[in-house]
Amino acid sequence: MGNRSLLDEIEDYNFAVKQLIFKTKSETEVRDLLQKKGVEDSEITEYFEKVKVEYSGIKYYETCKTSRYIGHVIDNLVVFPLMFLIFYFTHTVLDLPFFLDILIFILILLVYYLPLESFGGLTLGKLITGSRVIDADFNKPSVLKVIIRTVCRILPFPWWIDRFLHDRFSGTYVVNKKKLNDRTNKPSA
Repeated sequence: MGNRSLLDEIEDYNFAVKQLIFKTKSETEVRDLLQKKGVEDSEITEYFEKVKVEYSGIKYYETCKTSRYIGHVIDNLVVFPLMFLIFYFTHTVLDLPFFLDILIFILILLVYYLPLESFGGLTLGKLITGSRVIDADFNKPSVLKVIIRTVCRILPFPWWIDRFLHDRFSGTYVVNKKKLNDRTNKPSA
């Protein structure tokens, strides 16, 4: 351990906690930065294990916002062309009133999200980014929770808030599938 004081150790541990919990850096990046400060590998491994134990709640397993954003874009690339075609049809062929668009929008979202998130906990975007939707008990969300999640998607949301509105109102979380599999000791699919 060399000339490292208790305050150095506390500071380095707190640094590891902040980076790993808030996903600002990967474990490899945190390890590299701590090594540059002179922290031994065994001590870094001990920090990581302690973080996993002390913060073993869902927060540790949540997917980073960048992956969530990428997954959101992928899902929109699937859903929006379908919406465009349906809206085009409803306005040109059927000549439906414009206010029905919100109902059609919610229906299209439900057709896409409801079966995928209810039964598998994922969508195409989540599959590609290695994420999965779960409830607070680490289980697949119920159909009701997915319906609430899906309907809340029409609400505008700022990306900088801690939990997105559709997660908050439905009591669901989007977690990293690999970390979740490590937690349950199941091999990655």
